[in-house]
Amino acid sequence: GLKDWWNKHKDKIIDVVKEMGKAGLQAA
Repeated sequence: GLKDWWNKHKDKIIDVVKEMGKAGLQAA
């Protein structure tokens, strides 16, 4: 289910979100 998918991918997703957040802050 979704929870298994999230647990498998969450570390990568969190890294991507952090990178997008940094890029957004720099662009602002």
